[in-house]
Amino acid sequence: MPKTLIIFVIFLVIIGLGYTTLWPNYQKLKSLQGLLKERVVELKSLEEYFSSLEKNLQDIKEYSDSLAIINVALPSEPSIPSLFMFLQSKASENGLILRNIGQFSIAPKEEGKKLKEINIGAELAGSYSSLKNFLSALEKTERIIDVEEFSLTPPAEKTPTGSEAIFNFNLKLKTYSY
Repeated sequence: MPKTLIIFVIFLVIIGLGYTTLWPNYQKLKSLQGLLKERVVELKSLEEYFSSLEKNLQDIKEYSDSLAIINVALPSEPSIPSLFMFLQSKASENGLILRNIGQFSIAPKEEGKKLKEINIGAELAGSYSSLKNFLSALEKTERIIDVEEFSLTPPAEKTPTGSEAIFNFNLKLKTYSY
């Protein structure tokens, strides 16, 4: 056999062995490079997402005082006992006696909406000026409380001169929660 043929066959065997051993590794390298590019894109996407979350968190922190006021104005739970305590304390602070809490109801404001209306009937006794102060206090409170109906019953007896007449007041109040 000629020497050139032997060299050529050895060369082909080396190329064949190189092809069969190196080509799969080359293909694996290419697929790993493609996977790396995908992961880099995914990482950048996640970094952008987290930076937008950080920005949103900063925005929420800026508005936290406003959100706290909204949470007081529209509490997430109706909390009827705390509402009754609030009405009792505001009535006594303003010189009224809360004689009775009448009917109350909780109903959705609109069908399919989260906002709920809470209707409360209250019977109070006291002077007219105390009632004005009480209504002013309700208006200034953070919680949204609307006076839906109001009725006044004059005193049965004449009041002595120099003292304020004691009236009976019936109020229908409405407040909200979500």
